[in-house]
Amino acid sequence: MSPTNVNHFLSSTNHPRAISSPAAPHMILPPPPPHRRRRQPPITLLIAGRSVELLLLKFPATGLKLINQMHTKGRTGGNVDGCAMFWKADKLRLLEGESIEFKALGLRDNVAQLSVFETCKAEPRRLLVGNIHVLYNPSRGEVKLGQIRNLLSRAQILAEKWGDVPVILAGDFNSTPKSPIYEFFASSELDVMLYSRREMSGQRNCHPPQVFGVEKEMSNPLSLMEGFLNCWSDEELKTATGDSNYNLVTHALKLKSSYATVKGSTRTRDLTGEPVATSYHSKFLGTVDYLWYSDGVVPIRVLDTLSFDILRKTGGLPSKELGSDHLALVSEFVFIPGASEGSHLITDELT
Repeated sequence: MSPTNVNHFLSSTNHPRAISSPAAPHMILPPPPPHRRRRQPPITLLIAGRSVELLLLKFPATGLKLINQMHTKGRTGGNVDGCAMFWKADKLRLLEGESIEFKALGLRDNVAQLSVFETCKAEPRRLLVGNIHVLYNPSRGEVKLGQIRNLLSRAQILAEKWGDVPVILAGDFNSTPKSPIYEFFASSELDVMLYSRREMSGQRNCHPPQVFGVEKEMSNPLSLMEGFLNCWSDEELKTATGDSNYNLVTHALKLKSSYATVKGSTRTRDLTGEPVATSYHSKFLGTVDYLWYSDGVVPIRVLDTLSFDILRKTGGLPSKELGSDHLALVSEFVFIPGASEGSHLITDELT
């Protein structure tokens, strides 16, 4: 997809309340560790091949020289990965930034970021962009939901502060399109008591041999019993909903998925309209990455992802051609109504 004359965004998960002082435009990050060094060339080509003004990354691409403004935030607990935002200073101005360390909320070591940008034009437009890397553990649905609940709450507050600006939320949500968490994004509410916390993300049946039909899904009697009973402790309810007395969690943002909105090939999309897969490694094959957007912007084009057939030939990601175990999602947005500006956003998940 060739970019049109719109605003492009380069970004990844930020750090808590430390975005007020932008980094220098010519930034050289520390060199990557040896086992990640082989990913650098294909990642560099991916970024260089797209004229973007804002890019979201789940893991800072260490060792890359980027002529942009940037903010990064590593995970807490001594982890080497994190999130980062990059943007072109002649196209966008950062008005306010906020990052979330979920550890401070009792929600593990993951991080997220929110940034309000203004276009550098005669008639500037404003936009809130968020980026997150949700906990992977498929069995900890209450933690995943707690992280997402806090992100949505902070996004709403920040968007309202700046005049109800449009919102785009991107990242690795570690939840599939058929999961209760996906439904929470799309419908704005979820009764957690209708589901087992172990099934909240929908990841447990996405082992590659199962997806390719080589291996039949094996049912665990204990898991089936837990799913039937849907037992939640008070502590788990508080983690998921914010209050042990409530089993209904809601959010006020009216969100839609960019890829589900813009129709694509049946070879690369599932029945929900999402990509058939955005991540492929030894333990998982499926979609966990999304570009969610609110009223005020609309996607007009997306870059198609890969089919199962092509992914299967890679033998898993990262590969020689693809430097991440996640595929890049690209969506071109325009402001509405009657907006002359737009935004072209890339989310590339690097682990």
